[in-house]
Amino acid sequence: MARFALAQGYRGDGDDRFFHADGSWISRANATKFPWERRSSSGELQCHYYPKEHCLEREPLQIEADIWGLVDQKPEIYSFILLNPEGAPVEMTGSRLRALREGGEMTIHPATYRLVYDLDQ
Repeated sequence: MARFALAQGYRGDGDDRFFHADGSWISRANATKFPWERRSSSGELQCHYYPKEHCLEREPLQIEADIWGLVDQKPEIYSFILLNPEGAPVEMTGSRLRALREGGEMTIHPATYRLVYDLDQ
């Protein structure tokens, strides 16, 4: 996440926070599936980030169904921070992922299911 933040013009302030000259910041989020977030200078949430050292162009990305559910429901505020083929961090916004899916350039395949046997019935 640090490489992404620095590439976007943010400056580090400790391990878990980065500030921009415009007053916005990126920091670790508390108790969320997306461990990073970007906020405006007034503190308004702008984006949730899910960083992953992974190049989507080289191999498929496996994520939990609830992670995709959040991206699919609110693509304007959820993003993955992935790697491009050269290894540099890039933002893959939820809106871009939905456009790729809707355009047939990306397919979503269910990879795992959780089966729960209800002993009370």
